[in-house]
Formats: sequence, C-alpha cells, structure tokens
Amino acid sequence: MKKYLSLSLLIVSSISLSGCTNNVFEDLEYKDCYIFNEKNLKDIENIDNFEKYLQEHYENYTDLKQNIPDVMDYAKDITPKDLEKVCNIYKFPFLELGFLSGMTYLYYENNYYPLGGSFGGYGVSQIVFLNNTKDKTHELYYLYSCGSGIHQTSIGRFVFENKRKDVIYHNDDYENDFCIVYSTDENFLLDLNYANLSYSTNKYFIDVIATETTLIQGIENL
Repeated sequence: MKKYLSLSLLIVSSISLSGCTNNVFEDLEYKDCYIFNEKNLKDIENIDNFEKYLQEHYENYTDLKQNIPDVMDYAKDITPKDLEKVCNIYKFPFLELGFLSGMTYLYYENNYYPLGGSFGGYGVSQIVFLNNTKDKTHELYYLYSCGSGIHQTSIGRFVFENKRKDVIYHNDDYENDFCIVYSTDENFLLDLNYANLSYSTNKYFIDVIATETTLIQGIENL
C-alpha cells in the first residue's frame, strides 16, 4: 500500500525546461513531489481582491456573508514554495461554509479559476504540475470528486499559456475513489489508481491511501 498524506500531492516532473520562453517557469526548482500539510496554511495576502471576485461571480455570496461574517478568515493560501512565482492556490476547509466548503481556487495573472467542485465529495485531492514538452506548455492537473447521490471523480487540466481549463477524464463510479500515483511502468509517468480517501483532522486536507489496483496508465496521455 502506498500512502499519500495531504489535500494535494503536487507532483512535479523533472523534465528540463530548456527552450522555455517564460522566465517564471524557467526559475522553478523542480523536486519529485510536495505534500501539503498544516505548515503550508498561510493567510492570503490580497484577501480583499479574492472576496471581490467571489462577490462578482456568486449571487449567493452576500447571503453566505450575512450568515458567516468571517467566512474569508477560513480561506488559506496553500501554494508550494516553488510555485509561488507562478501562481497561488487558495483553499477553503470542509466546514459549514455553504457553497465554498472544500473549494479550491487557482490565482494566476490577476484572475481566479475554480478547480473542480466539492459538494458531495472530497473536492481537489491532488494537484500535479507538468511540463508538456510535446505541446511546449505548462499544465496543472487536478483530481477532484463531487456529487450528491452519484459520486463523480474527474481530472481537470489548466494550461497556463492560454489559460484554458477543461476536464480530461470523468468517472461516475460512486462506489470508488481514485488517486494519482507514480507509474511502475517506465513507459508512463503517472497512473490513476483506486484509493481510499478521508478528511484530515484540520478539515483542509484529504488523506489519500492508494491501492495497488490501476485504473488508467499514463494519465498525461489522456
């Protein structure tokens, strides 16, 4: 059994970035993986800007704010140190915070992008940053689950160069959860395995225990 602790296991490829024209990405120091934990919880520096975005994009934010005046105090910056020059990742805990409960947001070049959904599921459980040498792009993969009644697990992808966000894999197997693991096959970088998920004690993170059963080999080829 392989155990992955955290809201997000941020796996970073060690592929060279030579030839990349974006200095923000060139300056990255690559490591095998990052594990988010309580030490990663930081206050958001520009919380007013984030709240303005929520007010503009969610009609029911005003009602939520009336019921939970300190709702923004729960939002935390969980960005790994090596990605701080590229983007920020913001997270709400799995508490009674209405539609924001368990939600994760990506902040990149003065815009916010919600990553998946969280209602009825575990929200974002893993985040993977990859250098796509084939397309010469930098991509953020995120695995998330949601759905009340029908539990749905999906893999989303955000492409930094064109700010495109899409879902590259969807599974409505409500009886099982999944996680991203390093492949044992040298022909693939990342696999999708069945997993057991649970909420962490502090409600910000997801504890992930991978099984040995592989669902998809080479998710970067989806």
